Amino acid sequence: MVDRPDPAPQSDAEGGRIVAELPCRDCRYTLIGCSIADRCPECGLPVEASLHASIDLETIDGSALPNPRLVSAAAGLLAIATLIWAFGSTLFWVSDTATMFDFSTPFPRTAPWFVTAFSLAWLVAAMLLFRQARTGWPGMASGMAVAAIFLGGTAAILVTVITPSVPDPVAMILRSIVMVLLVLGLCDVMDRAGRRALAYRQAGTAIQTRTPLLLAIAVEMLASPMGDSEIARILGLTASALVLIGTIYLVANSFWATLPLLREKHRYRDLVSSRMQPKRD
Repeated sequence: MVDRPDPAPQSDAEGGRIVAELPCRDCRYTLIGCSIADRCPECGLPVEASLHASIDLETIDGSALPNPRLVSAAAGLLAIATLIWAFGSTLFWVSDTATMFDFSTPFPRTAPWFVTAFSLAWLVAAMLLFRQARTGWPGMASGMAVAAIFLGGTAAILVTVITPSVPDPVAMILRSIVMVLLVLGLCDVMDRAGRRALAYRQAGTAIQTRTPLLLAIAVEMLASPMGDSEIARILGLTASALVLIGTIYLVANSFWATLPLLREKHRYRDLVSSRMQPKRD
């Protein structure tokens, strides 16, 4: 019986080796020097699985991402600002519903306003980073998304200033409008940020996808003028909770899709020797 040759030299002949400190997806073992056809020496996970899980190859149209760290930071800040904004709306509905049933809440009535102001600080930082990032990558977001992000930021500033002096239903409707604009802008950026983000969003069928999330915001907006009704308050609280859950998914998506861009080397040609380049779709 003839012994089979060692697969490692054969796979190296077919392709390249990892030339950077790429960690294994499962055990974090450094895979530098391993062939992409090999398995992790520690846990046995295919090297190619770690490669695909740890980097974002390129934008959807195949172009390289300029200013990757700036893109990642801007997307992350926008996602966090959107999440905090959604949390402020949920606090309002919790407080409003608790008042209706004569329950006490662990936070003051003004808590949503402070949360809004905190979210605004993140949002302003994200807007500044977006403006700088788009100078190197005009395709980072569509014109509609850019308008939505900056209009949402402007509206957020207005809402933060006038919330203490306007009726609650008006403030909540304005907050919902800001939320719609932020979600539209964030989803558009995630659609364009890379293949990882697109795959995640295409696989989603629940509240983390754009349409159900916007529908929940619309329900929350419609329930705001009917705040004196018990059913409307419960409906608004439920919709607000769904929006918060969906926004958490968006934050997870933004970090999952763009954190690899914080790495100094984040594309195939940076991580794999030139004898093996990825096949283009």
